[in-house]
Amino acid sequence: MASLNEQIRVALADVLREALSDEVSVFPYPQFGPEPPRIMIAASDGGYVTAAEAFDGAGVATVHLQIWVEVVAADDVSPQMLLDAYLSPDSSDQSTIVGALATDPSLGGLVTDVRHVGSRVLPLAPSGPQVGVVDVDVLLSDRG
Repeated sequence: MASLNEQIRVALADVLREALSDEVSVFPYPQFGPEPPRIMIAASDGGYVTAAEAFDGAGVATVHLQIWVEVVAADDVSPQMLLDAYLSPDSSDQSTIVGALATDPSLGGLVTDVRHVGSRVLPLAPSGPQVGVVDVDVLLSDRG
């Protein structure tokens, strides 16, 4: 049986895959093989899972994930334009990461909420793909 963290990654990848164009591959875990454009889900480097008890005594856990967006560096400008499109904060545009997440923030009822924390573009690499990172928090509440 898949762990809850694996279920969350797979559900998140499914939501992104369904909402975004067929021109990008989406993976629940980092992959070395497929060529960009690709989207991969990774554990946050600032901590993976945190837990706390809410005021009402219910348990609350947060899974901190990063959505890595890699695009091909064919020239100096076009990869940056592609990252701008994917990383746009427009939640009404399903072709953006934020808009795709807004289509199903509970991941089919698996979690309480998926929240966009922020996005950033990594420094321009002289060769290879250009990378954007979307930080998301996946909230789980135990009302049991």
